[in-house]
Amino acid sequence: MLAALITSCVLSILSYFIHCSAFTYCLCRPQWERCSEVVAGGAEFWMQAIDGKTSDEIVDLLLSEIQDGGFGTVHGQTSYFEGLVSEDVLTYFLF
Repeated sequence: MLAALITSCVLSILSYFIHCSAFTYCLCRPQWERCSEVVAGGAEFWMQAIDGKTSDEIVDLLLSEIQDGGFGTVHGQTSYFEGLVSEDVLTYFLF
């Protein structure tokens, strides 16, 4: 009686895992590494940017890169900077 109960439990568990393994292809994450080919900064920059992030956060980062079109936007930096040179000094060096 006990052996039959244990066997039944083991078969139920095995059946559950077989059933779940059939759906693992649905649960895998996209190959985010492929985006490194088109994101400014290259593979190393992109891999650091997506490290530890969920797929939803990575989509946000990718959309930010596409919209802003540049290096630095992944880390929340702006794609422009404030100049620290006065106009008079700059004019001197341009001519």
